[in-house]
Amino acid sequence: MREKVIAYVVRRRAQRIQLLVFDHVGMPEAGTQVPAGTVNPCETPVEAVLREVSEEVGVADPEVVAYLGQYCYFSAGRHEHHLRHVFLLTPPAPLPESWTITVGGDGEDRGLLFHCFWIDVAYAAAALAGEQGLYLDPARCAELLPPSVHRRTTMSPLPSSVYRVGVLL
Repeated sequence: MREKVIAYVVRRRAQRIQLLVFDHVGMPEAGTQVPAGTVNPCETPVEAVLREVSEEVGVADPEVVAYLGQYCYFSAGRHEHHLRHVFLLTPPAPLPESWTITVGGDGEDRGLLFHCFWIDVAYAAAALAGEQGLYLDPARCAELLPPSVHRRTTMSPLPSSVYRVGVLL
């Protein structure tokens, strides 16, 4: 089973919580997605989610607010089972309403163009492809998200399942 990560990057805007999503430019069949990807060998899920957010949407140094959980997913297109770790994150500073980025890193999506934008978290779960919205609960996001989402100084405790030999995964 391959370990994967899913990133819910959120912000408060006009009394609403918004989720950062992207569409593949020129590939509408891919659907609307959130940053996500594979945990590389010798990489922890926390390291992987931070890397994926940077590579796929260009947000460096996001803050992990909470580990929301994990679930098993069968990728029919790849014929493999995934263990998905889901995280709630905030950006380090205000971001624009939308932008387009060329995906970095060395993964299979390197070089693709992603159009990034924000959607209301209340409607996001139904809009996301590949069951990526399974852990997206607007009430829980509101509860976990501090009033000011930039540079929160403490993180919600992570369950022991994301630690390995005392090291945060």
